Amino acid sequence: MEFRRTFRAGDVVFAQGDPGDCAYVVERGSIEIFARTGGGELSLARRVPGELFGEMAIIDDQPRSASARALEDSVLLMITREQLNQRIEGTDPILRMCIQVVLGHLRDTLHRLTHDGATLEAGPQCELTREAREEALAAIRLEQELQGALDCGQLELWYQPVVSLRDGTVAGFEALMRWRHPERGLVPPVVFIPAAERCGLIVSMTRWAFRQACNDLRRFQAVADRPPTFMSVNFSGKDFMSPDFLEAIDGALAETGTDPRAVKLEITETLLMHSPETARSVLQACRDRGASVAIDDFGTGYSSLSYLQSLPADTLKIDQSFIRAMVEDASSRSLVRSIVGLAKGLDMKIVAEGIEGRAEAAILRDLDVDYGQGYLYARPLPADEMARRLATWTPIV
Repeated sequence: MEFRRTFRAGDVVFAQGDPGDCAYVVERGSIEIFARTGGGELSLARRVPGELFGEMAIIDDQPRSASARALEDSVLLMITREQLNQRIEGTDPILRMCIQVVLGHLRDTLHRLTHDGATLEAGPQCELTREAREEALAAIRLEQELQGALDCGQLELWYQPVVSLRDGTVAGFEALMRWRHPERGLVPPVVFIPAAERCGLIVSMTRWAFRQACNDLRRFQAVADRPPTFMSVNFSGKDFMSPDFLEAIDGALAETGTDPRAVKLEITETLLMHSPETARSVLQACRDRGASVAIDDFGTGYSSLSYLQSLPADTLKIDQSFIRAMVEDASSRSLVRSIVGLAKGLDMKIVAEGIEGRAEAAILRDLDVDYGQGYLYARPLPADEMARRLATWTPIV
């Protein structure tokens, strides 16, 4: 398919009523958008280089609501229905609903204009499918309930120990957010964390979690025979893009009396690749304060190696998918060995996630992995239960 098309001055790009199969971006020249009315033509808009037109018909799958022609020799770049739909389908359901509703209103207005104002009857309607409407309403309800959860104390932190593979003692914890809904019980993080990121609540939620985790670390240190030395908290890209992120971190540390050296900020490879310069600057500022930085789920991204050497991270967490396959699969074991070698070469500590059996722990110990985390040691538990478990902890080697 030819994705760049050339039109001479006066050429019609598409006509009102045609099926919509693509949209266009003006690369060179100019395009007039016009509608045919009972009394002739009504000029609606002019599109110049860099501007988009023709998108309505491929978004709502309706015939072209107006015509387009070249005002001068023009070059247009095509955007296919598939290209646009893939991007729209990947957006927030509330945004998709708004797009469809706005397009419906635009078509209705255009219909009235092109019928000489003689009638007020509505034009062809773009109806949302039941599935799209239900998905959007569910997203709205979820985000509203999340705000209520934050305001009413429904969010909880559960903790999973990070264990020294050398002697089986608890070295630290990872704080994991949970939502105890008054009607639905525990809502899985895979449901509410993406919603919180979409609507921006994740920043407030993370700040609450960080402060609470700092308080609970001091509590755990008070009950353990060998006090844990660090607390890991997960942060999102929106957290790092917040202009007062460092101020919020400083405030929470001061308020809870927490030594910055006891804090480990966990970030994902995705964050590193989407905003590498911002991540590098903010993480270096955190390291300058004495905090540690861990790269979570390492191995599941696609280009983090190009950033790893220059990032101020001191801990690498190997994704559980490699750990679980390691006992039976020699290639997975070789891959883990390579990751360990890479981390050691960069003077980084290593945490293996998802350890469920002693065989996995033994292999990782032989590979000189520092820490382990997984069901072999403990499932994530609420703070009260974890404090009781920690007071009677028996090392697992």
